[in-house]
Amino acid sequence: MRVVGRDGERDFAEGRRVIDGGVMSVHDFARFVTQSALVPGRDLFGETEAEIRADEEVWTRQFVGSRDMLRMMAQEAAAEYRAGRTKPMEFTAERRLTR
Repeated sequence: MRVVGRDGERDFAEGRRVIDGGVMSVHDFARFVTQSALVPGRDLFGETEAEIRADEEVWTRQFVGSRDMLRMMAQEAAAEYRAGRTKPMEFTAERRLTR
């Protein structure tokens, strides 16, 4: 499984199995977290608390100005789903979205 972080994509530890974009089991994920070599003061992806807070502030500022637009888009998507005008997403064996 690949994770996109501030400085690009990273692979989870070798041997981690993923099904449909999710961790195979909570137990596997817990083992991964407890066995990872975490650096003190950094999260699982190597970011410091200050970096995480700064990133959260950027996201908050971006979404505060667009809250009404996001609400409208969500309502439109829900209406399309209820009306049967949506299609399931399909993925390749490499877990890429098909067109």
